[in-house]
Parts: sequence; structure tokens; C-alpha cells
Amino acid sequence: MGTSGLVTILFTDLVGSTALSQDVGDAAADDLRREHFTVLRQAICRTGGTEVKSIGDALMVSYPAAADAIAGAVAMQYGVDAQNRRAAGTRLAMRVGISAGDASFEDGDWFGTPVVEASRLCAAAEGDQILVSDIVRVLAGSRTEHELRLVGDVDAKGMEAITACEVVWTRLADEGDVERAVPLPPVIDQGDMFAFVGREAERDAVVDAWKEVEAGARRVVLVAGEPGTGATSR
Repeated sequence: MGTSGLVTILFTDLVGSTALSQDVGDAAADDLRREHFTVLRQAICRTGGTEVKSIGDALMVSYPAAADAIAGAVAMQYGVDAQNRRAAGTRLAMRVGISAGDASFEDGDWFGTPVVEASRLCAAAEGDQILVSDIVRVLAGSRTEHELRLVGDVDAKGMEAITACEVVWTRLADEGDVERAVPLPPVIDQGDMFAFVGREAERDAVVDAWKEVEAGARRVVLVAGEPGTGATSR
């Protein structure tokens, strides 16, 4: 027996995944794809989403609130951006589509207009782009801190055109481009006194968290270490 109710549906899709396999080989492409899904699932977990299913290079995710879905999409894009910075010469591009409305839930899957609309918006988006239906913009309202820029009508095969908005987010190409929109206290905000050696993964995690804060999320990062190892200065 199924149920129905208001839900926000999000679809992701990798752009050019076939070409990726041809460029780096099937084994390397599979490794990148597995890391990609790990990155997305971490963002989904942090933002309150529920993975419905994976379809090839795509994920379908449900959210109880439109603002949470927008936050999830932005967190996913930042995660992919961080993955690209860690990779050597290989760049992934992901597109996202989001819609909301009444849908039916049965056998672990969602069915209805918002599912179709989210899929169509995802297909219409370009790499690195997040497209949402206008109803998502209305439902999110002031609960989202992300700018939603009107795109216009998007053709949707088999249904009426969808009025869409783009979620504005900025891809930072290099760690050095990160500007501190949220200032640190003067005691902590000081220049490097010596070069940073090692701990690349930990450093990437801190940078990723900082970028998500600049995008409007709330994050806490704890740094631990033996006395005298520089945890306070770092």
C-alpha cells in the first residue's frame, strides 16, 4: 500500500561519462565514479536527504523541504569541485535538477509530476549547473540563503514547459582563491609562520567545510593533536 504527500525530488547526473571512460579507461573511470557517489552521499547525509536509487551515473534523492534540497545540491557541487581539485588532470562535471509537489511513494520509490520534472530539469542543465522548478523557489522562500536566478521556460518532453531558476554557486578553482567571507577572530586570523607539510586530506576537508559555510551551511571542524604539534595555530 503506497502513500502520498509533498516531497522535493533531486536528480544528479554526470556529464560526459562515456567520454570519461574512453579517456582514462574503464577501471580508472569506475574508481572516479565510486568516489563521486561517496562524495554525493556524504552531502546527502549532511543535508537531510534520502537516496531513493542510483541509475547509472545518476542519483535520485528525496528531501522533505525545498530549502534542504537546494542546500544539498550546492553541497554536492562543492564536493565534486573538491574531488576535481584532488584529481590529477581529470575533471568531473555534474548537473542537478530539482522539483517539488505531491507525489506517491510505493515500494521505496517516488512517482508523480515532481519526479518527471526534476529528471527533465537535470537533463536540461549544463555541467556544474543546478536547475530548480519555480515551485521550489516559492517553497524555499527566505529559508534558503542561495540566490535563485530566473532562467525561463525549459522544454520538457511529454509535458508543459517548466519555469526554471538556476541556483547560483561559485566554483573555486584553487584553494588559494578561497576568500574569507566569514572573518575569524584576530587571535586566530594570522598569516602562516611556516610551510604546511603533509595532511593534504585533512586540509582538503577543512577547505571544503569552509566553502560550504560561505555557501550558507553551518559546519564545525575540530582539530586535535598532542601538545606542541601546532593544532591551535592551524
